[in-house]
Amino acid sequence: MKMILIFIFVFSIIYFLYNKGYATIDVMIALLFYSNFKNIKYCSSATFAYARGFTRRVVKFDEDIEYNFNLKYLVNDGNLIIEILDKHKNIIATLDKENTNLSILVNKKEKYYIKTRFLKCSGSYNLTWA
Repeated sequence: MKMILIFIFVFSIIYFLYNKGYATIDVMIALLFYSNFKNIKYCSSATFAYARGFTRRVVKFDEDIEYNFNLKYLVNDGNLIIEILDKHKNIIATLDKENTNLSILVNKKEKYYIKTRFLKCSGSYNLTWA
């Protein structure tokens, strides 16, 4: 009984952190993966080697304005795709090597997701929004 309560407590904390944007869901295989949480409200970045899979995090914006997203990355092998999803997890925008900048009008009351897909790639990326 104690183990079940401990599990529920730990799961609740992890879910709370994920819902607030402080934790990510990582479904991947990688030889090396380092994610930087320096400025979590305006940036997402990572360095990786031989990564395959995806990461997903929750983002809540401060204002009802048009946000500009800028992707800077260096990928040696494979491909990196970043998708911005709405609260129903429908893709509303995609950033990749052809589209590194875009603008999206957001609603501050809504929850958005940033999903980063790693397609057998090595390198690093930095996604910023303002």
